[in-house]
This record gives sequence, C-alpha cells and structure tokens, in this order.
Amino acid sequence: MFLNYAVWDSVSDFRAAFTNPEFRARLSDYPETATVSPHLFRKVDVPGICAA
Repeated sequence: MFLNYAVWDSVSDFRAAFTNPEFRARLSDYPETATVSPHLFRKVDVPGICAA
C-alpha cells in the first residue's frame, strides 16, 4: 500500500488541482495496476487525545 499525503489550503484548491491538466497528466505516472482514490479529511479535536 502506498499513501500520498498532502495538506491543501482549501477544498477549492484541492478541486482546482484535479482540473489542472498538468496535475492530471501526472496521475498517469502511476502504474496501471494502481488504484487512485483521492479523499479529503477534516482534522478534528479529540479532548484528552489530540488537538486539530
């Protein structure tokens, strides 16, 4: 399993990347057997465990 982790300034920046032709062209660099599945996660505070 391979994970590519990125921090985006905003959801709109994330969306803009996936509509950018240069960025999309780089997705073809992954092997044909790779599954590319972008996800967005939101940091949350968990009292007593972690802070966002």
